Amino acid sequence: MIPIDLSGKVALITGASRGIGHQTMMTLQEAGAHCIGVSRSMVTETAGSSESIAADVSREDDIDRVVDRVKTSHGALDILVNCAGFNIRESVDEVQSQHFDDIIATNVRAPFLLMKKFFPLLKLRQGSIVNITSLASHVGNPYQGAYAVSKGGLAMLTKVAATEFGAYNVRVNAISPGYIRTPLTEPLWKDPAFFSRVVEHTALKRLGSPEEIAGVVAFLASPFARYITGEVIVVDGGYLAGDQGLVPTSTSYRVD
Repeated sequence: MIPIDLSGKVALITGASRGIGHQTMMTLQEAGAHCIGVSRSMVTETAGSSESIAADVSREDDIDRVVDRVKTSHGALDILVNCAGFNIRESVDEVQSQHFDDIIATNVRAPFLLMKKFFPLLKLRQGSIVNITSLASHVGNPYQGAYAVSKGGLAMLTKVAATEFGAYNVRVNAISPGYIRTPLTEPLWKDPAFFSRVVEHTALKRLGSPEEIAGVVAFLASPFARYITGEVIVVDGGYLAGDQGLVPTSTSYRVD
């Protein structure tokens, strides 16, 4: 097995305090990258081959502060992973305008601003961007009006940016995770009926793990994927290969 080697690379991961974002930071660090994790709940500090920055990516002034720090400390960026996310499960006729705006701000506007503002630093290293979308960007399940719009928008932003940044050898891809077991989604699996239906409709008959998403991030950020850009890669254990429509009607969560 040929290992992925990201030695000498500088990677920034949003939503790095837990779940997929945290595991992605750990995986990239194990591959040799110097990782910078960004989250509202993190403490700003540097420790060995990793850094953490306390910031709310839904706020442009916080994003500017993060960009300035990376520029001052490293001068360039090799890998940007947009993993921070926010969801409130409400139907289209019930979703509150403020909830809709908050979801868009975190799930679409933040990645847009981070890609835009980090592009000059990514261009210096012919870097790679990986956006984390969702199965909600592929299917119109109920109670995901705002969330599906945001993730569908991020998927299309990925494709547009890929066509624009490609001339500078900056690659832009996205991953759509399936049902992944994290501490944040654990309440979903406490419903035995929902859990069994998800597993039954997934070809591999199990939930995914954060490690299985982080591994694909590492691949897309590596030289092995140097001819891959503009792709939205579904990593769902074969869930979309069968029936869809399995969405709980109530549970809110935020990853940052």
